[in-house]
Amino acid sequence: METIPDICETSSMWTCPGDHVFYDASVIWGLIGPRKIFGDEGTYGLINWFFLGGAIAPLLVWFATKAFPNQEWIRLINMPVLIGACGNMPPVGLDSQLAIN
Repeated sequence: METIPDICETSSMWTCPGDHVFYDASVIWGLIGPRKIFGDEGTYGLINWFFLGGAIAPLLVWFATKAFPNQEWIRLINMPVLIGACGNMPPVGLDSQLAIN
């Protein structure tokens, strides 16, 4: 981006996404504070429970491999990959997903 002339100038029609990301992050963490967003006063407080779910999910797969040792396919389940893939899904309904497929 630095090699393109006038790409990040204020008079240009293009914007620099890095500037907006750091500005938004500084407003969230500095001005507003994480408690008002992710804490007991915030809207997204329940998101913190997903950390617990992410820690427990691989243990469930491990317990399943111990409970069913003859089922070799259980060892192939990679919960961090599955959870990460779900995070990349677009926020649309099931009908839209079926229409695409």
